[in-house]
Amino acid sequence: MASKVNLTVLDYGSEKSTVGFYVEDIVELNFDEIVGVGGTIQTFQTALDGITIGTIARRVVNAEDTAISSTPPANAFAQRESKWLVQYSDDVSGKLYSMEVPCADLSLLVANTENMNVDAGAGATFVSAFESAVRSVDGETVTVIGVKYVSRDL
Repeated sequence: MASKVNLTVLDYGSEKSTVGFYVEDIVELNFDEIVGVGGTIQTFQTALDGITIGTIARRVVNAEDTAISSTPPANAFAQRESKWLVQYSDDVSGKLYSMEVPCADLSLLVANTENMNVDAGAGATFVSAFESAVRSVDGETVTVIGVKYVSRDL
């Protein structure tokens, strides 16, 4: 089994968007390692913060519901419809998954592409933290296939 985590991100207009992912099943014996200060979730949250220009406002874990901030970001380009699409696969079954991260920091784009630079800096840190923290719905480890910029045009 796997435990569910939701991170809420504020955009410049204080609109909220949620990033949901699974982690190793949280039990009493591994609680501090996963949920505690410096644990898997906090490491992933810090890496996620490195790839978004939004404000991480709230974290909800099966056993925890923590308000982090209610302050909107100062950057006017922090818009919830400007997103990173993270595509990943289950290491055992090969099932494909995706998640979206709002308020994409477009300074992380590889030149002349819509792909995040995952070979260095905040992109590499994010992928490493993602693969360490996130689990598939079946509780298996995952591998990031790619991260690209997507948006909703009105």
